[in-house]
Amino acid sequence: MGSWRWSKTLNCLILAASAQNLAAPGDAAPPYDRRPYLQSLSSTSVLIVSQSEGEASARLRWGPAPALEHEMVEAAPAQDHVFKLEGLEPGASYHYQVRHGDLEPFPAASFRTLPRAGSEVRIAVIGDSGTGSEAQLKVAKLLLDQHPDLLLHNGDLAYPAGIPEIYQKVFFEVYGDLLASTCIYPVLGNHDCFLSSGAWRAIFHLPADNPAGDESYYSFDAGDAHFAAVNSCDYSVPEEEVEWLERDLGASSRPWKIVYLHHTIYSNGSHGGTLSVRKALLPVLERQRADLVMTGHDHVYERSYPIAAGLVRDAFQDPDYVLPAGTVYVVSGGGGAATYPYNASPDAHMSAVFRSKHHAFFLRIAADRLEGTAIGLDGAALDRFIIRKSGRKPKFSFQRGDANEDGELGLSDPIAILLYLFRGAAPPCLAAADVDASGEILIDDAIALLIYLYLGGLPPASPFPACGGADRDDGTGCMRSCGGQG
Repeated sequence: MGSWRWSKTLNCLILAASAQNLAAPGDAAPPYDRRPYLQSLSSTSVLIVSQSEGEASARLRWGPAPALEHEMVEAAPAQDHVFKLEGLEPGASYHYQVRHGDLEPFPAASFRTLPRAGSEVRIAVIGDSGTGSEAQLKVAKLLLDQHPDLLLHNGDLAYPAGIPEIYQKVFFEVYGDLLASTCIYPVLGNHDCFLSSGAWRAIFHLPADNPAGDESYYSFDAGDAHFAAVNSCDYSVPEEEVEWLERDLGASSRPWKIVYLHHTIYSNGSHGGTLSVRKALLPVLERQRADLVMTGHDHVYERSYPIAAGLVRDAFQDPDYVLPAGTVYVVSGGGGAATYPYNASPDAHMSAVFRSKHHAFFLRIAADRLEGTAIGLDGAALDRFIIRKSGRKPKFSFQRGDANEDGELGLSDPIAILLYLFRGAAPPCLAAADVDASGEILIDDAIALLIYLYLGGLPPASPFPACGGADRDDGTGCMRSCGGQG
């Protein structure tokens, strides 16, 4: 057995030993009163959920004003309490208060329904948070200060395993104020489903809009964006879930398609890309033209350039993209667990930004503009990028033959072409590497460039020596444009 397999086995045994003395996994009722929290928020409805130590009849008072003129009472005592409010106004504020039996009511709270399409929506994203660390508490404060419309969680809400006592300690006690006013849409991480996903499933009440009625994968709309949440907790995505994702993304008419899950597609953190998940999902993400994919698992912040068919697209526009020809991949796993170092993968050239920092990631989404910002614990931006759905796309310009994009022709350019062709190196700027403008990158291009440089042969095809453009060259694999962009 290889060393990595022994390491994984040892980690599992340690996790099992840590969790065994806390509680058996499953749906056991918690031994505490749990403050109300919001679930499945939409533009016209919401679930208000709470749990009580023993069976009790819960009462909900609510309304658009603090006077709380409406009231709902459970028909029978229970421990799990779920009130559904429907027929609400989009983008409107509501107040509420829950009481369990004869106990003192929980503090009054308020929330805002999601805006209708055509209005901007603000989304917060975190992942790999559930350790109770000082960093987690600071990220929680950062979330509260930003007042997002929704909170998405990329998984691993609890370490070392997802059992009720741990969720209470590192989830509810940390985010209680936030959860009372901001709805969370999570996905399962491998720690959440270690031993069992029963406690996670008991806590969250999610759309389950799939043939299996499984709340661990689902979708919803928020403003002009369609979000699809994928369950990869066991390092794979079942075929039926992949088929659901294809149908779901294909059926959406929202301008933005955003997918999130726990395991990475591309990453230069300690784990690297999860190849089984990449193989399952990448064809669907590309066929359905997902704009953004967000993951956790690696405890870092990382953003890719737009990627399609395994190649970087439109990198010369970074960080402000107009109509990019690929999907942007963000790893946001800096919610509180110890951060990971940089570990260059074979896809390292696709990475635009890497930060081994605790952070929260924020999205501002309008009909034709998406802005993503990662903010560190000190409040400073670690990264900011924009994707635009409208506007004039910048023209890509290049110098034929300058394969490594250093601004001049030299021996390093044919070497870059040869390393790409025969050693699996990162693709050079494909337009520039196509020395003879044949439409293919071949050994002939490296040879032609060597003959020109050292034997006085024919120069590269146009554009050369001046910087210019060509109709069929879109900047695939190119990091900059010699026309001044990038």
